[in-house]
Amino acid sequence: MIDKSVPFIGVLMVCQNPARREVILPEGYTIIGYQPGMEETWAELQYASGHTETAEKARAIFESEFLTRPDLLPTRCLFVLNPEGKAAATASLWEGKHLGETLPRIHWVCTRPEERRKGLAMAVMSHLLNMAAKLGGPVYLTTQTQSWPAIGMYLKLGFAPYMGPKPPNWKVLTGGDFAEENERAWNIIFEKLGSVK
Repeated sequence: MIDKSVPFIGVLMVCQNPARREVILPEGYTIIGYQPGMEETWAELQYASGHTETAEKARAIFESEFLTRPDLLPTRCLFVLNPEGKAAATASLWEGKHLGETLPRIHWVCTRPEERRKGLAMAVMSHLLNMAAKLGGPVYLTTQTQSWPAIGMYLKLGFAPYMGPKPPNWKVLTGGDFAEENERAWNIIFEKLGSVK
């Protein structure tokens, strides 16, 4: 869920030692890897979830960010299918360089609005963290203040806010100081999370 009532500020989260987790799906739901043609499914899911303004923009993102590594797609770009075989959620374990070196990165997590509150994102994230545990070392993700509901899930999965110096490959949106912007973002996030009982 995207909450546009709060300002958009990007943040990083890091899970230093991803632990193996049980993957729990509702009855009839399955997790599959990308198959040829599923870029349209991915784009439609991202648009339906409010992560992009148009399906066309989502298609362009998939092409620029995922088709550069077609070898990773079948095992690292995952979809949750509902009992009717329709894609209900997606997430990927990709490669990222925000922290100055190539590390596993949880990327583009989303759930179709009518499929939320069923634990689908938690299930697919658990599956990806099991992969990350096999790779060893840290895994990270980038997100933003408007995704604070998802950040609550990431915290439960063992991710922690990145509070270090400005990463080498990080743009400060305001053009100001990274530490100040980062502190402001996490204050917003924790205030929102604290308001949910």
